Amino acid sequence: MAGFRKVDCCRCSMPKVFYQFLDRDLSANDIKRLKAYLARYKNCAGHMEFEKLLRKKLAKTMAAPKASKALRQKLKKTLAS
Repeated sequence: MAGFRKVDCCRCSMPKVFYQFLDRDLSANDIKRLKAYLARYKNCAGHMEFEKLLRKKLAKTMAAPKASKALRQKLKKTLAS
């Protein structure tokens, strides 16, 4: 992809913070710090946007009536851990 360089996220603590943000588990101050970080590191912003879109897609899929309630609950529990 043009404009993006390969990033080694293995040594970075930010992916954990991304998930906390997506789970709405950050304070207002932490959200400000995260947004400042994302403004500085554009490659990480792309990573977070992907995670956000993936979670939205999973939420829509989970709402589909095709899966049994027990299966949806099991998947939600697995994804939450």
